[in-house]
Amino acid sequence: MRKLFKTLMLSALVCGCAVIGALAGCAKMYEGKYEYTQYGTNYGVKVQVRVDENKVIKSVRIVGSDYVDVSPAGGDRWTQEKVDNWKNNIKPLLQAYEGRTVSEILAMQVAVSEAGAPLSANAEGFNAYDSALIISGATMGSGRVLLAVQDAVKNLK
Repeated sequence: MRKLFKTLMLSALVCGCAVIGALAGCAKMYEGKYEYTQYGTNYGVKVQVRVDENKVIKSVRIVGSDYVDVSPAGGDRWTQEKVDNWKNNIKPLLQAYEGRTVSEILAMQVAVSEAGAPLSANAEGFNAYDSALIISGATMGSGRVLLAVQDAVKNLK
């Protein structure tokens, strides 16, 4: 009876591990980045994007890098309130990518300056991507995130 119990327990453990392994293999992680230098600052963002076998984005997260993802507050144009707006809304922005297809993301366009900086909401070509992927008042940072996500999934067409 003990041998039978051990055999059943071992079988259950093996099956459980196989199921967990199969589920973990359903989505793969890809890294992407976008960077440019403007006004002597290296702006950018690095992301990890988890994509399932149907090429649907399951999650996006920002990972550590040496890039400046948001400038510190200073002057009249970039206030502490705007910095806080970015920080308070980055999580919902990243969640807005979930459920979107790779094709949908790759079809979006971000207008950029000669230096590579995403253009603001007033710029021509800005509305070439979904407003759900834009933090109002932080359009350059939002554009950097989209460009980094596109870099991560660019080979998954």
